[in-house]
Amino acid sequence: KRAVVVTARVHPGETNSSYMMRGFIKFLAGTSSDAKVLRDNFVFKIVPMLNPDGVIVGNYRSSLAARDLNRNYKNPIKDAYPSIWSVKQMIRRMLSEREVVLYCDLHGHSRKMNVFMYGCENKDPSRRLQERVFPNMMGRNTSKFKYSACRFKVQKKKEGTGRIVMWQQMGILNSFTMEATFAGYNNVHFNSKDLEDLGYHFCDTLLDYCDPDTSKVDHVLSSLTRIVRAQLAAKLGRSYDDVALADLQMSELESSDGGSDSSVSDGPPKLPMIRKKPNQGKKKYKTRKERNQIHRQSKKRTLKVNTDLLKSELPTAIPTQRTLPNKKRDKTAKPKTAGDRRCSVSSAESPSSRCHGIPKHARERIEERQAKVNKGAHMVYPNISQVVHPMDPPSTDYVPYAPAPLDQNWRRSQPRHGRARDGVVRSSRDGVVRSGDKTPGDKTPGERMNCSYYVPSLGLTFTTIKMQH
Repeated sequence: KRAVVVTARVHPGETNSSYMMRGFIKFLAGTSSDAKVLRDNFVFKIVPMLNPDGVIVGNYRSSLAARDLNRNYKNPIKDAYPSIWSVKQMIRRMLSEREVVLYCDLHGHSRKMNVFMYGCENKDPSRRLQERVFPNMMGRNTSKFKYSACRFKVQKKKEGTGRIVMWQQMGILNSFTMEATFAGYNNVHFNSKDLEDLGYHFCDTLLDYCDPDTSKVDHVLSSLTRIVRAQLAAKLGRSYDDVALADLQMSELESSDGGSDSSVSDGPPKLPMIRKKPNQGKKKYKTRKERNQIHRQSKKRTLKVNTDLLKSELPTAIPTQRTLPNKKRDKTAKPKTAGDRRCSVSSAESPSSRCHGIPKHARERIEERQAKVNKGAHMVYPNISQVVHPMDPPSTDYVPYAPAPLDQNWRRSQPRHGRARDGVVRSSRDGVVRSGDKTPGDKTPGERMNCSYYVPSLGLTFTTIKMQH
């Protein structure tokens, strides 16, 4: 009897291979006449699960040792890959007893449609194209199998896979990897029954291939020869008769098989590549002198930006720098009293005349606040004798009084006894003189009154010179 070896589930995540294996065992152990013929004429060696450890722990491709078993058939280590080592030893013993007519490893594929096979191209002229007969016959038996998707190119990066090792080291001509898609065929998704049916079609094709009547095999082989010669003649630019069977190189007509989207390494999975930084040499530190120079330049740039910003925000009537008189101070002049200094400054005077002895930061704050006041509704008109609030309506019972600027910290300049300098008591409600607010000796509304109030936050003293009804 000849032998047939079928394995599955070397990759734990490819569960569709287990369904195909189930259909294969179910048919082979059935009561049909075809199953009885297969059992009578062949010895089947079946390994339903090559990677049980990976299945138990839930891996997708690797074993418990984090290795891809389908890349370690070439030189397996017994302690590291016990299942692969045992399968290889079993096939060696079987080859010493009988011929192994077929080896097939069942897989699943996540990138291609349909079901197809990967094989090994035979370059022996006497056995040319015979490795393609079984896949072609299976494609004729079921529409779920697509022969045009099969590849027979032997790549160096796949030399550790089961099909190539069994072909190179064991000499098995029909060494295949059967891939079943995770999706489906002809826009129809596979279910478990479709995958189990593939096991039945595999057994049916095995009966046709090993039939004592070789008419089917000869017909398929002659058909493959004509197809391949026509493809090669079209590629080489020759006629069909000029291409001999010895010139056939199917690897030139096929692209890369692409594998079952697995890693191409025979060793353990590699860690992610860490991009190394170029060698920049020792870092050069700056001296103290260089650091101080950089600091000074930075301060100059900051000061220039602040000065330009201040000039753009301040009105042109207010100078941005302190102006000192060129002439020397007259020591014989009579010094002004505090009251004179506070009451003699009118709203029309320039702030620079009051800036003697005021720190720079305080002067800048005064100028900034004065600019805000000039932009608001409370406007001070220079060189006129009247200060008017634009929102005050005309009235007959009170004299309009200039209200304070928009500042919460202002206060009127009043003596300790609570009266203004002209003897008029001001109301604390809105800062106006009303008829009912008079006291004995006060002036009547509409008469000439001189009064001033001082705003400390601005450093200004406002004086009403002529206020009449």
